Amino acid sequence: MGLLKSVAILAIAVIIVVGVGVAVLELLRSSSSHSVTSSQAVQFVTSDLKQASPTANITVINVSASKLKAGSWDVVVSLIYNSTSPCPTFLVEEFDYPAVTLVPSIEDLYTSACQVYGLSNAPGFVISAPPVAITRAYMLRNPAILNYITDYGYNNTIVHARLGAISANSTPLGMQFNDSWLINYSAVGARQSLYVIMDTSGTSILGTYTQNSTTP
Repeated sequence: MGLLKSVAILAIAVIIVVGVGVAVLELLRSSSSHSVTSSQAVQFVTSDLKQASPTANITVINVSASKLKAGSWDVVVSLIYNSTSPCPTFLVEEFDYPAVTLVPSIEDLYTSACQVYGLSNAPGFVISAPPVAITRAYMLRNPAILNYITDYGYNNTIVHARLGAISANSTPLGMQFNDSWLINYSAVGARQSLYVIMDTSGTSILGTYTQNSTTP
């Protein structure tokens, strides 16, 4: 009698386990096959990325209908890690959701570990993203940049970059710079901020100067 009871309990346990397994598989199948709106796809993708990397800067670049499956969406996002450090990490990922769940189908890495990837030497090449400009300026090994970072510490240095024209009366250099990168280095406790002007292709530093810092 005891044996029969044990067998019955074991059979019930097996049925429960199998039932749970089937339910999980069905849930996974339905989550990857059901249709969602474009805004829902964006929400699922960005929420997952924010959960994985809470401090990353996440920007949705483009959303379009999937070429793989009806009811799915191509969501292209840019991710920037440590955006104001001397060497940010910058990549672009493409998700086809829910057709390929939340695994990126395409990933393009532009900067990482103080290196720029895919930098072109073609005439007319223009760096268009601040993380690439910041990293490229560091790669040029300009003494003013390296000394500033060494003096105040890599982790204490805050960097911003903007692309545009720089008028002659806006800097102590007294020169006009057309469509150039202006990269600003500051640090907590530093009396001065460093400004670096780099050409748009990232091939050379055009000038550097310092000004009294506004950072506390």
